[in-house]
Amino acid sequence: MKNLWKILIVYLITSSCVLASDVFNHPASVQTIIKSIPDFKNVNCAFTQTKTIPNSPAVLKSGGDFVFDKNKGVVFYTKYPVKMTTAYTKNEQVNKIINDVINKKYSSLEKNFNFYFVNNSVWELGLVPKNPQMKRYVKSLYISGKTDIHTIEIRNVDGTVTRINFKVG
Repeated sequence: MKNLWKILIVYLITSSCVLASDVFNHPASVQTIIKSIPDFKNVNCAFTQTKTIPNSPAVLKSGGDFVFDKNKGVVFYTKYPVKMTTAYTKNEQVNKIINDVINKKYSSLEKNFNFYFVNNSVWELGLVPKNPQMKRYVKSLYISGKTDIHTIEIRNVDGTVTRINFKVG
């Protein structure tokens, strides 16, 4: 019985990874994405973040509160492991990408990324850099949600993976 549980757990873990990466098998046009992604509202919610570093068994975890205001930008109020505030309120890359997706401004994204998209019970958007400068650092971005963004995953070229989950509710 123990082996059955181990097999089930391994299957669930690997299948969830496959599902998240499956979007990158579905190239999509901007027109398809714009029609399928909902109009977003301002959001205040909790977030958790995990960061895995290549060649290290450690998983760095953090969490706190997240605020997105369409007119002001993104703010992470991290509560653990260290209290700090990170505001992306100007034209920083993270804020710009999130803002462009949320406000359906795909012209600059189209210059810098190839698009991948699926829309089942959850929509999933994959972005792969085509800009040479960005390609040196970022392998891919994955964004998914229903009526709001629920997950953002950033895979760096060095193997670092940052996953942010939002508890919108």
